[in-house]
Amino acid sequence: MEKLNQAFKSTCIALLGSEIGELEEFREYLTEMVPCPMKVKSFATGKTIFLSQQYYSKNANFLELENLSKIKQKLDINEIKDLDSLLNSVKENFSYCGNNNIGNCMEVENSDSCQDGAYILNSHQLLGGKYVAYSHGIRKSEYVFGSVWSGEVGFLIRCHGLFFSRSCYESYLSTKSMNLYFSFNCWGCSEMFLSFNQVSKKYCIGNLELEKEKYFSLKTKLIAEITEDLKKSKKFPSLFEFCFGGDKNE
Repeated sequence: MEKLNQAFKSTCIALLGSEIGELEEFREYLTEMVPCPMKVKSFATGKTIFLSQQYYSKNANFLELENLSKIKQKLDINEIKDLDSLLNSVKENFSYCGNNNIGNCMEVENSDSCQDGAYILNSHQLLGGKYVAYSHGIRKSEYVFGSVWSGEVGFLIRCHGLFFSRSCYESYLSTKSMNLYFSFNCWGCSEMFLSFNQVSKKYCIGNLELEKEKYFSLKTKLIAEITEDLKKSKKFPSLFEFCFGGDKNE
């Protein structure tokens, strides 16, 4: 999906100042903390079906949404003799449905429970969005990669629980903010790097508020180091690894 790949590159430029590679090269990194979908085979076609949750019996029948109307299922009243035969007949005619992508969807691949989405890849439980990959629980957003439970956001990479925010990388539980990097619980903030529990602040590194010029000088150096590692290793330590141990070179 070349348009989605280009959207990933545009997001990297917005957040990191340059491209870091192809979207497919970062599949493992982007899915590291995203709920894994359930993958099963269609009993009708044998094709792979994606379901947004793992809580289905693997012994059940599964069918892709696009083929639901082609399957004629009905009970044969002549075969219903007792409760057991009724239950068996219902079981034979019952299927869980995957690849549930409805509404105005376009170019949606390997995804489930998506409504009104365009250029969506390996994402689940999406309501309104475009250019979203390897994400879960996204609402009315665009240019989102490897992120979870976020709404009305744009240009995100590996973020969780962000709302009404833009241009954030590896940040969590924040709202009405922009340009967050490795930050947690920031409200109404902008230009924060490794900052925590801040409200209406800007130009902070490690909760220390700096002069604008000093902040951008340090930010440029830090992002250059992150970008170099991403290009080379196709991954970078998470905020949790920074806070709770782990060598960034491991």
